[in-house]
Amino acid sequence: MCRTAVHNGELIISEEKIEAPGLLILRGDNTGRYPYCNTLVIGEDRVVVVDPHSSRSAIEAITSRTEMLLFTHYHTDHIRYHQLFHCEFYAPAPDRLAFSGIEGLAQHTGILGSPYETQWFKRLESRSWRMPEVHNFYKDGDSFSLGSVTLQVVHLPGHTKGHSGFLIPEYNLLFTADVDFTDFGPWYGNACSSIEDFIATLEKIRQMSPRYVVTAHERWVVYAEELEEEIRRYQNIIQQRDEMFLELLKKPMDLNSLLNLHPIYGKSGMKNDFMINFMEAQMIEKHMQRLLKKGLIEKTGDGRYVRK
Repeated sequence: MCRTAVHNGELIISEEKIEAPGLLILRGDNTGRYPYCNTLVIGEDRVVVVDPHSSRSAIEAITSRTEMLLFTHYHTDHIRYHQLFHCEFYAPAPDRLAFSGIEGLAQHTGILGSPYETQWFKRLESRSWRMPEVHNFYKDGDSFSLGSVTLQVVHLPGHTKGHSGFLIPEYNLLFTADVDFTDFGPWYGNACSSIEDFIATLEKIRQMSPRYVVTAHERWVVYAEELEEEIRRYQNIIQQRDEMFLELLKKPMDLNSLLNLHPIYGKSGMKNDFMINFMEAQMIEKHMQRLLKKGLIEKTGDGRYVRK
């Protein structure tokens, strides 16, 4: 839900942007749906920018006065317009390998050595894709400021190993990036992603009790009075996926058989894209490991999984 809101007579929230002295949050094209995201701009004459992919026109309007560009993590929908900037780049230290180049990205995502590796490298080559050259890495608790507004790094792992958000204490506003509270639910489709870390991250957000949560995609703003219920709903999607797999595994199934059902992404047109298959396979595998650890399923001698 989005409504006009005021904090100390300063913070104004609309459908397109959030404004306050020293703070501007730009909603991405198509309400921030992938492949776009919402972008933070901190400062006034000179600015710090976080995740430059709201819209090209909006990003081009701020590049000349940007002193620092910060990435919450390495996914393409959060770094796409990096080539428009000529300033210092910063990224989370645990995602350093992914920012080291294409080979490092392949290792971090888990696509290296997978059945999709060749297609992935060909796709990147066809698009002349390159990772931003990052020489500065931040960690949990670091802060950045320009003028009267401060960004405090909040490590929010699970989506990726280094995935981070930013607390703006002056407005008690937490930018949670891809902890996005969408109906799809938590995404953990890279090798370095973790269901357990994602659950811990949700508890961390709950304990922080921000007045406003702003996400990178779709959901836009979660207000304090909604946050407890939204965290419960969002986390429950993980449990629903567990229960779905337990139902499917009443008979033995291997990973490929499970993937062919597209139990997480659904039988949409996107299922034919090899990257969707790759990411969904990673998520399925993580649920298998989670259920094995809980003792709810077992692995047969021929590599299939079955409910106990």
